[in-house]
Amino acid sequence: MMIPRLNIAPRLATWLVFALSYAIGITFLVVEMKWPVWQAGNEAAAALTAVLGTLIVFRNNAAYDRWWEARKLWGTLNNELRNFALKVRAHVRTDADDLAEFARLLAGFPHALRLHLRASAPVQAVPCFENDSTSFSHAPGYIAGLVHQTLDRWNRDGRLKESLWVLDHHARALLDVSGGCERIRNTLTPSSYRALLRIGVVVYALLAPWAVAMEIGWWAPLVTGVAMAFLFGVELIGETIEEPFGLDGDDLALDAYCENIERFVLAALEDPAAFPNTTERMANA
Repeated sequence: MMIPRLNIAPRLATWLVFALSYAIGITFLVVEMKWPVWQAGNEAAAALTAVLGTLIVFRNNAAYDRWWEARKLWGTLNNELRNFALKVRAHVRTDADDLAEFARLLAGFPHALRLHLRASAPVQAVPCFENDSTSFSHAPGYIAGLVHQTLDRWNRDGRLKESLWVLDHHARALLDVSGGCERIRNTLTPSSYRALLRIGVVVYALLAPWAVAMEIGWWAPLVTGVAMAFLFGVELIGETIEEPFGLDGDDLALDAYCENIERFVLAALEDPAAFPNTTERMANA
């Protein structure tokens, strides 16, 4: 059985160095220097553990919900763009150059959304849009607008006939997904809640070695080190996945999603051999 990679390991190791150093120092004071300790320390640590556990569970459930909702939105985008490409190929009577240009729009949208969620990049940062002269600041919105303009042109030219309603649903879904992702990016867990949890983690890390050292002596650094590893690890994971659009190892693989969508769209709209019957129908239209 392979153990998955622990992407938070470098940051976790840094925090553990401080926690272990502190635990060793406290153990030395309690065991060797015979410092007086609070006899009710075990009970206090147990009560704090129960409260802290509740806070951590709530925080990590909230963070995972954000991560999973973001994943579902990108799954929706994948399905919508695939269906969009196939329906355009099946319903629109136009030439290969027109299909290739529309393929550029559909393939560019996920890249635009990826860059927008990470750094609000301009349209010119999107692959195949480097030469666009627009100053429109919302790259996904700009490309979605071009998609709607193309559908309008096809409709006015009589290339869609009764098929506009078949494609409009997928065109509207582009900005629906974009808006959902922006909501996740722009609405973090309330700062007061995060601050309260981190204060609780620090207080627990400061108190636990005193209680444990009094009971088990020099085994205290090992026991508290293991406990701190899980405690700090869960908090660091929650901090990472509550912002799922970044470049950390536990964030969503947006680059891979974009590449998969791009390959499908280009194959569906640009490959003449993909749907030979459709290609022949368009040639004879």
